[in-house]
Amino acid sequence: MLLLICSLLSGCAFEQREPEAQFPLKIGLLADSQITSQNGFSDFHYRSKTADCLVDVSIRPPALERYLAEEMLQIALDKLTEDSKGDRKGVDVILYLGDAANSGGTDEIETVLKILDEHRQQTGVPIFILIGNHDYLGAGNIVSPGIRFAMLNRNGQPDNPALTKYEVLKKFSEFNHDNDRIPANRRFRYFDNLMFVEQNKDLDHDTGLYLGGILTYAEAGKDRVEIFLLDSSDYKDAPNWSEVASMGFYGVIGSISFKDEAGFVSQAGYFKEFARSSSPPFRFLASHYPKDHLDRITFAKPGQVPFNITNHLWDVTEGVLSAPTFSKTLNQNLKQLLTHQGGNYWLSAHTHVKKMPRPERFVVGGLMRDAYFDALNIGSTTDYRAHGAIVERYQPGRNNRLDKFIGFREIPLFDCGPITLTGIPKAIRDYGRQHADDKTFQPLVPTLDEWVEEIQNTDLLDIPALLLGTFKQESYLSKEDQYWVDVGATILGLNKKYRKNSWTDTQSEVSEENLRNFINEFISRTGSGRDDIISYLGFLAGAYENGLLPAKWQF
Repeated sequence: MLLLICSLLSGCAFEQREPEAQFPLKIGLLADSQITSQNGFSDFHYRSKTADCLVDVSIRPPALERYLAEEMLQIALDKLTEDSKGDRKGVDVILYLGDAANSGGTDEIETVLKILDEHRQQTGVPIFILIGNHDYLGAGNIVSPGIRFAMLNRNGQPDNPALTKYEVLKKFSEFNHDNDRIPANRRFRYFDNLMFVEQNKDLDHDTGLYLGGILTYAEAGKDRVEIFLLDSSDYKDAPNWSEVASMGFYGVIGSISFKDEAGFVSQAGYFKEFARSSSPPFRFLASHYPKDHLDRITFAKPGQVPFNITNHLWDVTEGVLSAPTFSKTLNQNLKQLLTHQGGNYWLSAHTHVKKMPRPERFVVGGLMRDAYFDALNIGSTTDYRAHGAIVERYQPGRNNRLDKFIGFREIPLFDCGPITLTGIPKAIRDYGRQHADDKTFQPLVPTLDEWVEEIQNTDLLDIPALLLGTFKQESYLSKEDQYWVDVGATILGLNKKYRKNSWTDTQSEVSEENLRNFINEFISRTGSGRDDIISYLGFLAGAYENGLLPAKWQF
């Protein structure tokens, strides 16, 4: 009871009014493509087979890293802007919520910005990007410039510099400002604190370098929607557990600086000044990390449990700690970013979960129930069942509810036709049989008995149920068919055989060539659309990465 009273004393009453008009936009969301340098190592330092076994995030199947991810990003962009079922139209704006690159390499950042820029030029849809941990840290956590350079330059030549956080922020700011060239952008206005970034280019993530972007949408001369683009890799005054400084292991959780100092305005302070001067009907905070991953150790990802006990305990603890010192935590400072005239929402990514999490309500300012953000986390655009999402006006029966004003839809990368759903697994099986004697992969191909023993504790994947929801006909693959599918997946770089000691950069390169040939042959033989094939193979690679083995198809 004492803890609860202290927490309540840390906040004050907050009146959240209903918006006077309907939400006017369709906002497309993408994240976590993690475009990977083709000049990097398949096994190096933190981005190693050992690290991948420990944390399960260091490396992804070669098919995703070397070939599929770029096209999957292009497909996702097309799906958001070409969505036209019924009276629905494509999105008005796209937010890319970070981790566009894998290790902040020059080639990685330039590749993804080129893809995004070409799309907005072709479609006229403005795109705004914010930073994630992978965009400036090696494999999402490595700080050392020397190690990052080595990771990105297998040939040892200095032709692919590892960008500093300043360099990434500058490129992202310039990219966002370039939306002014888009005719459809006339109702959007973007500005940020690039001048501050330029003045503090010698700082980094843990000394106060951040990019704060503000995007507004106006109708009839009035701002209807505000979007704060947060830099959630800003650790300046984060607790020690946010950085695990002795290990240099960033990226586990995020942070946003919130303590103003002489000569330094914190990120929360920067946004607070703007928030005080306006109060639109709809305000969004967009960040790479979800709000409950900021400054906090949490044992649940968004949507995993209906009532997130961990974060409510943190609310109480923060209230107790701040009351006697008259200081405020990050969570309590975030309350000052709420608009009092309408709805408040938080959009994020980073979590790499198997499906889009359920929306959550994030309380700020202590345990005051009337001060909150309705939050949506999109998981990852590339991993597992790859997708994007659209945030729009809530219409019962037409989309999912975030609150009574805002709804959202998950946008899968492809609709499985019968040729794709039944043809690709057969083709992978046949490819495995035909190429099993390839000397490049011979050390990685087990016998049938060895394979059965190897996968006995592996979960089976019911592909039709996951992709279609319902299906008319079903059959389980025999053990032998499953075996040959897995052999084919190895040769195509789709599964987790890259963790084997005998897997080298040569296998990665050859598997990429095999995959390219496989796709072209399948298209030529079946006439199938390339987008569906790329997306299906990306889904399969993501399933393997999540420890699942294909077991059921419509054969």
